Amino acid sequence: MIYLSRGFSENTSAEISVIENNFQEIIFRIIEDKGKDIIFDTVKLKSLLLDYTKNEYKKETNLFITILNAECAKIINMTDDPDLCKIFLAKRLEEEHSLSPIKSSQMLDLLFVILLGKNINSKKVQQSQRIIMPFNDQLELGTVIIFGNYYWRILDIQNDKILILSENIIEIRQYNIVSENVTWDNCTLRKYLNNEFFNNFSAEQQKNIINTRNYNNNNYWYNTNGGIKTNDKIFLLDLDESDKYFGNSTDYVSKKRKIQDIGKIIPDINGYYFTNNHDSQRVTEFKHKSCWWWLRSPGGNCKSAACVYDDGGVNVSGFIVNNLHGGVRPALWLNL
Repeated sequence: MIYLSRGFSENTSAEISVIENNFQEIIFRIIEDKGKDIIFDTVKLKSLLLDYTKNEYKKETNLFITILNAECAKIINMTDDPDLCKIFLAKRLEEEHSLSPIKSSQMLDLLFVILLGKNINSKKVQQSQRIIMPFNDQLELGTVIIFGNYYWRILDIQNDKILILSENIIEIRQYNIVSENVTWDNCTLRKYLNNEFFNNFSAEQQKNIINTRNYNNNNYWYNTNGGIKTNDKIFLLDLDESDKYFGNSTDYVSKKRKIQDIGKIIPDINGYYFTNNHDSQRVTEFKHKSCWWWLRSPGGNCKSAACVYDDGGVNVSGFIVNNLHGGVRPALWLNL
């Protein structure tokens, strides 16, 4: 299921009733006795709930367990935006599990308090007029959607498919675990994205991810070998795309593509990176802090990979491939 950011209905938040206080108190008593991690052991938790409640509140117990089985706790633990996450989960529970929006919202409130230590009243969501609703044909470049458990920005729309890029950095990971001559086709990050990361998606979601033929061009500024063509489900943007989808300034292909008669490249302006008034569009975060992120193109030599600085400028010479601080911002083509 894919979800798209759109308008917010005030009636959704107005219909609020209170879960039985005793049930909430029982939940907190179990957490206090057994620890917060009991939330992730639904079989044991259900047994404890029935025991602590003396078989009362069976409907509430079943609802709470259903919400946990829908991986809501896991998603809450991963979110960088609790307001948006709450609306997304409530809508998903309604769409995919036929749960009452009121009751599921109350149970989600309880989960947010347990996991994050605070209640999420979604005021920010209401003020910005946002909601998460099933994906439809009302698509625009730059729209943020939810696919799997991640937020994605639409970079391109072509007939019945879209190119999406993760809105934030999903994790910190090396381009390649060893400092050696390497290209996108044989780096460890590509293997990870197309196997372990790809398997985070459900079977239905995986069917919608398009197998993409990527042409891995040489680095224009340094003529570093880009490697062979690859077939990727998940990939990183390259240097061309880091410009094309963020303003299309053509700075990458023009600013340093000057070669002397003896074959050496003449540095132009910034020398090893380009920066322009589109930098802010490339800026993203990891755990609420700006962070640089890898591109799949090679850098100034075969032991480096290009990247985007935390201020949005593009480092064409790149960083050494086994750098431990690079952000991963995956991209993929998706069937509508």
